[in-house]
Amino acid sequence: MSQRLEKPTISLQTLKLEPGSPLILPERIKASLGLEDGGTCTVIQLNGVVLLLARPLKSPEALEGFRQALEAAGVTLDDLLADLTEVRIQMLRERYGITAS
Repeated sequence: MSQRLEKPTISLQTLKLEPGSPLILPERIKASLGLEDGGTCTVIQLNGVVLLLARPLKSPEALEGFRQALEAAGVTLDDLLADLTEVRIQMLRERYGITAS
């Protein structure tokens, strides 16, 4: 049985950060992720990229194992990100019919 993939959604919003103030997510973003007051989420920082997962990470050990395997294989973050722009362009083309300008 094939697994049906959900069509990805893209949301872009610019937030102004005030000196000394915490980063506050807009209510509509929190609601769309199902984040409730007092809930738990996971934040992953990968150089200049931050991923916010709407649920706690089930296995931090698995993530660490992945990191160690990449390190043992000599794969760097630069290696992983080297073709990222081309992959994004290809995904936009395939999923949304958008071409890069």
